[in-house]
Amino acid sequence: MAQILYHKDTGIDIITGVAATTLTKFGRPNWQSVFNAMKAKHPKTTVGVLFCGAPLLGKVLRKLCIKFSQGSKTKFEFVSEKF
Repeated sequence: MAQILYHKDTGIDIITGVAATTLTKFGRPNWQSVFNAMKAKHPKTTVGVLFCGAPLLGKVLRKLCIKFSQGSKTKFEFVSEKF
């Protein structure tokens, strides 16, 4: 609730510290929903999925990129960065 009130007063996301039109969301994303929304919004396009993080999540996202690209005119290109 503090996050919402602070954003309403200042326009700044208290988590990131930057001005934002949307707030940081907590919890795990529904990846099926995210990929379906991207397919609907960007038909016949190559969508880059840039990942940097835990290897297990990278494997999940790579598999979803393959799954949602198959038989579709929207292609998801997975790219992983490691530091």
